[in-house]
Amino acid sequence: FWEDCYIKKFGSFQGSRPTQMPWKDLFVRKYITEQSIRYKRNSRSGYKYRTCSYLGCLQILRTSDQERKHTAMHQRLARESAKRERKQRTKKGQKTRKLSRNTGTKATAKETR
Repeated sequence: FWEDCYIKKFGSFQGSRPTQMPWKDLFVRKYITEQSIRYKRNSRSGYKYRTCSYLGCLQILRTSDQERKHTAMHQRLARESAKRERKQRTKKGQKTRKLSRNTGTKATAKETR
């Protein structure tokens, strides 16, 4: 229910969609933040304040340049996270291969007695 309300009120979002999310909490926090910047604009450029479109991020963006940099930061973090996960998966795969090779060749202490 709350996920549908979030999407209906704020539109689509960026970032991953985990299976278990506190959608009510996300909705309420985003709604309060949106209400606090409702009619605000940048006095120099006329840029309408908005919040970040990434799920769970409540950063208030006051200029188009700030929005561009903030989005680039999220993209960089996503790339680094994916790279870290790939690295962990390959390490985990190497460990299981080493263990499977070692179990067939090593004799245990009980077997040698």
